[in-house]
Amino acid sequence: MLHTSNPSQRHRRPLGFTLVELLVVIGIIAVLISVLLPVLGSARKAAASVKCLSNLKNLHNAFLMYAGDFKNTMPCGRMDDEVNGVPINQNNTYWSDKIYPYLLKKATPINAFTASEADAYNKSVLWCPVWQADHPEIDCAKNYTDRFKTGYGYNIWFGYRPDYPIPDAQLPNSRVAMRAAGFYGSQGRYYKRNEISEQANRLLVADTNLWMIGMKITNAAGDIAGQYVYNSVAAEDSASPAGAMNLDRYRHGKYSSVNGTRLSTTGGRVAFNVLFVDGHAATLNSIQDGYRAIRMKYP
Repeated sequence: MLHTSNPSQRHRRPLGFTLVELLVVIGIIAVLISVLLPVLGSARKAAASVKCLSNLKNLHNAFLMYAGDFKNTMPCGRMDDEVNGVPINQNNTYWSDKIYPYLLKKATPINAFTASEADAYNKSVLWCPVWQADHPEIDCAKNYTDRFKTGYGYNIWFGYRPDYPIPDAQLPNSRVAMRAAGFYGSQGRYYKRNEISEQANRLLVADTNLWMIGMKITNAAGDIAGQYVYNSVAAEDSASPAGAMNLDRYRHGKYSSVNGTRLSTTGGRVAFNVLFVDGHAATLNSIQDGYRAIRMKYP
């Protein structure tokens, strides 16, 4: 007697994937991941840039509250505690110290932070989210000098105007120049908000590698120097060539290649955030625009 199998059993498909099908699915997933990861990375970076712009606008609110409490004046960039003419840096106060109480509603000095307070400071609007991600080694609880590295720098050059300084001119001794610009609140002078000209065009706070905006005026040709690599030198020094500045010009773009201790002036993508004195914030995509926002003229 012949036995035939049930046709429905004869054509039943085995359960699960075959090896070939599994490899095809894995391949498709891998392709999708390779396509989506750069997009997700770009989206995260764009979101961080927007968060940074929001931080800057909130900083402006803090400046307004400070001005409301101190006869419409702006804070000085740094006030030094000196003994016989020698700064005692541990006791210095900075612009960020002045507006800190308006941001976290605490008057705790930054140099007296505990680790938990430092963590709260790092999460405040005084820190650019991209700066934190790029420099996890920065911890203001370790040493008071880390207060220099908030990720944002303050413009002490409120006195700059289009006709001064002229190209190729040498600035006065930095201490004298900075006092004139409101650097030393104890020995210079405080600027009232209504004394600051061109507020819609003048930089107040920006992405930088130090607590203040540092720059060297360009020569007549308008030469711009490459910025220092952060881990090499945080700020532009007195020996910097014309056009050097410590704006972190590539923070929200793409850093250019390293050329010695500086980033190359070619390649990369310029993108850094700026808060202007009038309160609006913007992403600048030109080094020249950053220079112009400080000096009110280029070159």
